[in-house]
Amino acid sequence: MNTLVLLFLAAASNSLALTMLKFTGDHLRLNGSMIEAIKVSWWLVLLGLSFYAFSFFLSIKILSDSSFFRAVPIYIGINIVFSFLISIIVFKESLSITATFGALLIVVGVWFIQTSNA
Repeated sequence: MNTLVLLFLAAASNSLALTMLKFTGDHLRLNGSMIEAIKVSWWLVLLGLSFYAFSFFLSIKILSDSSFFRAVPIYIGINIVFSFLISIIVFKESLSITATFGALLIVVGVWFIQTSNA
């Protein structure tokens, strides 16, 4: 499978894992107890761990086949863009023009790294 597709899947999986943790944290904030939060949202914790495991194993494959210099910045950049989108779409967070511009710069930077001859 194409390395860029694997990077995309690994970053998406990582972002989904973080989203599950955010939902669990919301339960913690409401209930005030970690035990109660896990009792209520155990399935979110399990789903988050599954997404992390999937991302972890994809990352092993990616790093075994790719340049570390290219793979890691692209993975992080894609992860940041996914986090940006999830924060807007799922959590209805508002982001400033500066944050939006920063996300755009990350996308441009990832494109430069991906197309470089290094």
